[in-house]
Amino acid sequence: HPGGPPDAVVVRVPAFALAVDGSPFRGAVTLTRPISDPHLDLTLDGRLDLGKLRDALPGEPLGVTGLLAVDLRLVGAVSDFEAVDTDAVTAEGTLTLAGGVYEDDAWPLPFQIERLEVGLDPRRLDLAGLDLRFGGSDVQLSGEVDNILAWALQDAVLTGRFTLRSSMLDGRPFEGDPDAPPSDESSIVAVPPGYDLDVALDLDRVQTHDYDLRAVRGAVRVKGDTVRLRKVGARTWGGRVTLDGTYRAPTEAWADVDLDIRADDLSVSETVTSVATVERMAPVLKGAGGRVGTHFTLKSRLQPDLAPEPMTLAAAGLLTAHKVALDTNLLEAVSTFTGNAAMGKLALDSRPFRFEVESGTVRLPEVPIEAGPARGRLSGRTGVVDQKLDLKLDLAVPTQHIRGGEAARLLQQSARTVGLAADIGGTWSAPKVRVRLSDATRDAVVDAVDEQVDAAVDEALAAARAQGDRLLAEAERQADKLRGAATLAADKLREEAREQAKRLRKKAAGNPLQEVAAKEASKELIRQADKQAKKLEKEADDQADRLLREARQQADRLLEEAERKARR
Repeated sequence: HPGGPPDAVVVRVPAFALAVDGSPFRGAVTLTRPISDPHLDLTLDGRLDLGKLRDALPGEPLGVTGLLAVDLRLVGAVSDFEAVDTDAVTAEGTLTLAGGVYEDDAWPLPFQIERLEVGLDPRRLDLAGLDLRFGGSDVQLSGEVDNILAWALQDAVLTGRFTLRSSMLDGRPFEGDPDAPPSDESSIVAVPPGYDLDVALDLDRVQTHDYDLRAVRGAVRVKGDTVRLRKVGARTWGGRVTLDGTYRAPTEAWADVDLDIRADDLSVSETVTSVATVERMAPVLKGAGGRVGTHFTLKSRLQPDLAPEPMTLAAAGLLTAHKVALDTNLLEAVSTFTGNAAMGKLALDSRPFRFEVESGTVRLPEVPIEAGPARGRLSGRTGVVDQKLDLKLDLAVPTQHIRGGEAARLLQQSARTVGLAADIGGTWSAPKVRVRLSDATRDAVVDAVDEQVDAAVDEALAAARAQGDRLLAEAERQADKLRGAATLAADKLREEAREQAKRLRKKAAGNPLQEVAAKEASKELIRQADKQAKKLEKEADDQADRLLREARQQADRLLEEAERKARR
């Protein structure tokens, strides 16, 4: 360092050499401008038995053994390598490692490095091949890295392209004991920044505690904190699943997924058993048989156990079922209503249907279903967490399959297809179902028996009117009788008062004082008699009006009752 800024430091190792058990290894290195734009002049040449080197070195042993062969020449500035200025740099040579083993306490298995071959040119580092074995797994990795020197010296983003092949990739040794109690540690794998890598996948089998995948093909890009999947497909659960989308995990605390998922010919039982999210979204599928195909999008934040957070889960797409019979008591009320046990068996029709998931709720716009001989639609919503149901069921049932129950009583004279409707509440484990005839069926039943009903109504109404007329006639007769009797009694009172007044005046004749008194008394007698007579007449009129009113009311009730009975 001649003085001045740290960038003036020059490091020179004109030559170094070593030999381990007779194997020579030599090289030279010069480093200038270490801060602003490192310029490296490096030569390495020789062979090393890393196992013997590990035994020879004091302190912590090397984690890698094997025979290492190096023949490298590297000259140039980092900026020139980044700019791929082939005129300003020299990069040539190879590095190979054979018969190697890598061991680390952090890993449950040693890695056998059967072959590692790296070639260098001014544009890139070529990984001609890396063949690994660990446990029952094998891995073959090949590809190229564009800026290995900039990444190593200046913490630049490492860019490259690789192909990953394997006949068996067993991840179970790295997952721990599947029967161990749940751990508080996060299962989310953080994606480290500093990489921009494209990896093509060609894996015959990938096995974990939860999944057994075959023929895994596709491409993965790791960039920043995100893994992007491009048509990554695998045979699993009896069919094939293909994923497009992203997995973003800056830390182990959380991750976001945004996926386009296509699945063909999946076994329902295998899928529900393997994927807890499916059982959580549709618990009715547990225990079901048959196969399904689906294509949907899914977005969610993942919890530390990798389960989606229900309130962030959003999905929408299509599902097509094939011979999917559901193990549920959802339609027991339908079988009771129709008297047909076959109507209690729920299956998904083979027609595709749409579903949506948002804010903890699964929405089913219209699901084609089968219930024994019946066909229909199921629509509504269910809760992902609370499992609450808010569903509507519409069924079309051939009339010959109505064997009894409430439906048979309501459809005594109908020969048409029967429409049933049901409101489904409660939960998947304890549904509450109310079944009734559909509005269309009720209208059809009315149409089918309309003529008979009209005839019965006319006959009943005629009889009721006749009986009402008789009641009114009898009431009018009784009213006239009451009024006549009252008139006779009133006339008699008036006549008796006039006779009594006449006798009083006759008796007082010749006596002026008595005549005056008799005259006034006669007037009062006649007035009181008239008053009492009018009272009798009014009471008779009131009683007569009451009889007529009650008779009319009774006649109206007879008519209403007759119409109600006839319609029923």
